[in-house]
Amino acid sequence: MRFKKGFAVALCFGLLACSDNVPSGDPQSGLKRDMRGYKASPGVLVAEDGTPHWIQSAVTGYKETTLDTDLPAKVVMQQPTAFCRFRKPNLGEYIGNVHVGTGNMHAPIYTWSKTKIRERAQKLAENAQKPADDPRKIRVDTMVLSAKDDSFPVVDVVVTETEKPVYLILQNEFGKILWNIHLAPGARISHVVALGVGDIAFANLDPEVPVEMAGARTLRSCGVQPWRKMQDHWLFARNAKENPSLHEEPVAKNKAAYRKYDSWFKSAFGIRSEQNLAGVERSTHVLVGPLPEDLDDRIPFRPLGGSLVIMTPVENIAIAGKSGYEDKAMAQIRPLVDKALGRDSTANSNSGS
Repeated sequence: MRFKKGFAVALCFGLLACSDNVPSGDPQSGLKRDMRGYKASPGVLVAEDGTPHWIQSAVTGYKETTLDTDLPAKVVMQQPTAFCRFRKPNLGEYIGNVHVGTGNMHAPIYTWSKTKIRERAQKLAENAQKPADDPRKIRVDTMVLSAKDDSFPVVDVVVTETEKPVYLILQNEFGKILWNIHLAPGARISHVVALGVGDIAFANLDPEVPVEMAGARTLRSCGVQPWRKMQDHWLFARNAKENPSLHEEPVAKNKAAYRKYDSWFKSAFGIRSEQNLAGVERSTHVLVGPLPEDLDDRIPFRPLGGSLVIMTPVENIAIAGKSGYEDKAMAQIRPLVDKALGRDSTANSNSGS
């Protein structure tokens, strides 16, 4: 395969509806400044040097992952590591260093805790006792749910490095995350370490690949959490410059958290946390390795539909469309509401009265 680091601009000439057409606009336009970096629109692929490309420059058959996406074929639970020690990269391995705040797409895989069930039931029980004319009254029970909060944010990881086995380090700072892996022909992932603060999941990852998943509890034992170095383009950094007296303490805490994480990361993996880094605050797709030099060398996109998903154990899960998720979640909530109100659990209503 032939690759290059620069941006490939191409069109499916004469085929205006070609799904693999590389957009002719500047992919930089798909990056919007956010508090802690950039928010990347679906379709924007961020390389290891921070350069944005269109996802169609690297893959064929791209399809945005949404809550209406086809469902995975199977979900397998895997226990996270309980120790603050990971297998270090070998000299002959290529380190794919990926760090995002969260994903900017959502998959039809929902998880929620027992605590969430109780909180939502309490909210509905309190709501049922409000007067009918109260403008704050919830009129439909399912409004206590949040498909966006309960579903998995998704980040596509496109791996094009083929000269060396790839040691992936995948980091996210906010909530749950699903990493969807896309491998170029000849690419091989030798090991994966996932560092996150919520549920962690993978799609289209060979189940034979060794995986170490460290969640919030393990990271607390490490005394760290994933953190990025503050950059000038952050809105937080801009606000701090405009009002230094108001932001002095938050800036100091931010820098201290980064220094602590960077030092720990160097000790754990042998490189700096920002070295050869791919990803932005709200990412959609990241590139590990070079961009294909020729459009004929692009790799097939692997959608979530029909895939194997590996994830950390969860308390409750729904692999379904939005209505299926609502049915399953509400089936757990309504009996608690009935119990709190002392009413017959068989007389459920879809209203908030």
